[in-house]
Amino acid sequence: LLLCSGVLSAQIAVVTKNVPVFSDPEKAGAYYPVLSEDGSRLLYTGEDYRGLNLYDLTTGEDLRVTDVAGAGYEPVFGQESGEIYYRRIDYRQGRRYSSLYRYEGAQNRVETVIGNVRSLKKPVVSPQGITVMGEGGLRKSSLRREPVKTPSVYVCVEENRVALYRNGARELLAPVGEEVAGYVWPSISPDGKKLLFHAAGKGTYICDIEGNLLSELGNLTAPVWYGNEYVVGMECKDDGERFTWGRLVLVSGDGQARQELTDGKEIAMYPTVSREKGRIAYNTADGRLYLMEISLIR
Repeated sequence: LLLCSGVLSAQIAVVTKNVPVFSDPEKAGAYYPVLSEDGSRLLYTGEDYRGLNLYDLTTGEDLRVTDVAGAGYEPVFGQESGEIYYRRIDYRQGRRYSSLYRYEGAQNRVETVIGNVRSLKKPVVSPQGITVMGEGGLRKSSLRREPVKTPSVYVCVEENRVALYRNGARELLAPVGEEVAGYVWPSISPDGKKLLFHAAGKGTYICDIEGNLLSELGNLTAPVWYGNEYVVGMECKDDGERFTWGRLVLVSGDGQARQELTDGKEIAMYPTVSREKGRIAYNTADGRLYLMEISLIR
């Protein structure tokens, strides 16, 4: 049974705070934030993904991690405190190469995890190490003594479809049909039971891990899980080059309720969440970072 989202605008949560991240509210040039799981730290980058900064939301310390190209594209926090994984993009003789690095904050040290391969997807961090899709298939690496175990599910986009890896086997999923121009922003729910994705030209959906559709959430850009039962995304308009309007919404996983989190007076973009702390961070079109706190009431 597929549940549709042409439904209720209802209050799902109370927004208790929505303030600029930086003490100088006019500070700009910060894009694509990533919140740590505990909501205490925030990664951000430039509009072209060059460089990476780590901002401590408790102390206000703003640390430049690296200046390399591509570092701000989907970096992730590691399992250990102060640990960050990011990629670097290089071009040689017209060919693109990627490398994956581990930054260790306590030692202010950078280590190469995977170097100079033709492609690398977003890494997934587990207590044993990291897993990432790269040249030659699923890559696993560890900087610890215990052996690396592949996470139960790994998801990415391949051949314009959702590629799901379980126990080393790949499944290419097209939950709303193969005629779709492409699938983007796939992610697995925290409990590992559901898959969130956007189908170009159709909208945003949730299916089970077998690819069976469960719900339609409307047309959300850059959707992310907020726990296992809710999704945060952006509703937006563009002129073919840039966003001209955008607001954040919170949608129930069954698609039956949605709530506007911002009013659209400023273009709110690219949400990142910490369900643990009830926090949502985002950037505006002119590169200012905001931190929102919400409390669910449903």
